[in-house]
Amino acid sequence: MISKKFSPLFFSAAVMTAFVSLSDLRAGASNKSGNPYGNGTFFPNTGNFSAILRSTNGFLGVVQFTTGSTNVTLSSSTNSGVAAVYADGIQYVGSALGTINTPAQTIAVTYSGIAGALITQLPTLVASPIQDTNGLIIGYTYSSGVTNFSSSNSCNGSFQAKLQNSYPNQIFSGQGQATARFSTITYTNVTPTNLITPAYYLYSPTNLIVPYVVSVQGSRLN
Repeated sequence: MISKKFSPLFFSAAVMTAFVSLSDLRAGASNKSGNPYGNGTFFPNTGNFSAILRSTNGFLGVVQFTTGSTNVTLSSSTNSGVAAVYADGIQYVGSALGTINTPAQTIAVTYSGIAGALITQLPTLVASPIQDTNGLIIGYTYSSGVTNFSSSNSCNGSFQAKLQNSYPNQIFSGQGQATARFSTITYTNVTPTNLITPAYYLYSPTNLIVPYVVSVQGSRLN
């Protein structure tokens, strides 16, 4: 029977080499939330982010926001940002709020915006009565003019996206929803058949709510 002697120094070195290799493997395998250098440590919850929002029915937007390490709700003042959205050709500008769910590795954002006042010029009629010799109204003469209708449109939306490491950065993608409110006004010319009531324009303002299903792509800026 042939026996071999193992050097204690050689055995210790081999064990240390295996331990270091195993440790490196575990650190490198931490792919869920590594830092920009890929050494297995976490990306911080604090950061600046940017996202592009798109839909298939006329919605396009950009949001930039900052998340804070102490944020627990989307209403925190420390995670404010800006949003610029185009819905059916109307621009909405407002704010965006975001927060990170570290265990789930997701990022959630809400945003809102308003459009600048849209002015629509509407016709008006000024009726001057025509009276007979007895003072009875027998008709009207009219002078025309215009009046301004000002509408303030708004947009609101939110999305949730999955964070993913893309060294040396962190990216996210997901879906959300948005709604835009459009204020419009229509008018008709009403001419009564009697001589007592003058003609007038009847205005009918309406609010149109348009929903959007939004796809999201974004990344960490720092």
